[in-house]
Amino acid sequence: MRKFKQNRKDWQAKEDARLAKGKPPKTMPVFKTAQLSPTEKADCEQNVRAYGWLDYLYRLRIKANYEEAEMFTERPDDNVSSAQVVRNMVRISTAVMIAHEVRIARLIGRNALLDITNAWKQTNSPPDTVGIGFRLPILHRVL
Repeated sequence: MRKFKQNRKDWQAKEDARLAKGKPPKTMPVFKTAQLSPTEKADCEQNVRAYGWLDYLYRLRIKANYEEAEMFTERPDDNVSSAQVVRNMVRISTAVMIAHEVRIARLIGRNALLDITNAWKQTNSPPDTVGIGFRLPILHRVL
């Protein structure tokens, strides 16, 4: 790897010296890039963790913040697009919450999680169209 970088640096130094003498610039040659050996490649692949939902959501957030921020800062072009964005964001957040709740149920037990959520629902009376009120029937089916 150093050899490849050194070749580029050497060429650039020679080119800078040529330009200092008033000569016209040369076209930069195409240098080879370093390739991993099969063992190095296998080692890298072993040390890469699997991607999950949080990675997807992070990339989505980065894309929304930097590439398509106009959707959130300028508003969508029409009400239909706005409704679709809201619906999709609710679906994504609901799916992520269900995934977390299923994981918690595996750790503390199905009945313990359902008891906690039912008690919270009775105390706080959330609407059935959003949040835990919406997810609770789904949790009863998937747990």
